[in-house]
Amino acid sequence: PDVLPGFAGPLAGLHAAMLAASGCRIATTPCDSPLLPEDLVARLEQGLRSSGQHTRIAIARCAGRAQPVFMLADAGLLDTLEAFLASGRRRIDAWYGALPHVEVDFPDEQAFRNINTRQDLLDLE
Repeated sequence: PDVLPGFAGPLAGLHAAMLAASGCRIATTPCDSPLLPEDLVARLEQGLRSSGQHTRIAIARCAGRAQPVFMLADAGLLDTLEAFLASGRRRIDAWYGALPHVEVDFPDEQAFRNINTRQDLLDLE
């Protein structure tokens, strides 16, 4: 669960994951996107490796648009995330945009589809 008070959005989840992490990287996805690519984490990892040693965040991109909640991030970025959240900011792209990152292209737009309503679910079925 989030450890930050109030609603800090997706970054609160990332923050909680970084606090609990035993590994060096955290993968995040939104809970309302059930059609994740099977190779999401592997492709984000490859994006990190091919972009250089200073890149610490990989973001999915589809149809030219970043999908920032679909992320692979270095757990060592906890201090930068805490400072960002302490400043009162919550926009995920404002946090990672100031850090070395890479966007990794994914071709299937359906993979990033959000299912938020009963009608969305029926449409998916």
